[in-house]
Amino acid sequence: MCLRALEQVHQECLTIVSLESRRLSRLESRRHACALVKANNREHVVEVIQGSVEDISLPEKVDVIISEWMGYFLLRESMFDSVICARDRWLKPTGVMYPSHARMWFAPIKSNMADRKKNDLDGAMVHWDNFSDEIKTYYGVDLSVLTKAFC
Repeated sequence: MCLRALEQVHQECLTIVSLESRRLSRLESRRHACALVKANNREHVVEVIQGSVEDISLPEKVDVIISEWMGYFLLRESMFDSVICARDRWLKPTGVMYPSHARMWFAPIKSNMADRKKNDLDGAMVHWDNFSDEIKTYYGVDLSVLTKAFC
């Protein structure tokens, strides 16, 4: 079901819940969503509610849940569990979620990127060792305790 159809069916009661990642600026996201609703003269139709699943409570089920739940490579930093919780708690049986589907494709690959990264790290550690030795020689400060954390 598309949003336009929902808008026509539920003129007075369309609610959109936006569940944002904790890393993102909630205030700015809310400001953008509210500006979009206002620019399209839909304040009487759309209510923007923003917060984490754990922090918000809703008086009734909602028509639409919009969330940025996908992280890098789909699952990293993902909010999938929170979105499923929101769906189970608040989405009407006829409601929709955006995005609602995702696919992951895997294929074997051979790359020397890991070797290059390791070489970069090794080079950086050589520079650090030289720097650490100079600091100890000239100032008597032993930085080896910091080196151990990165080796």
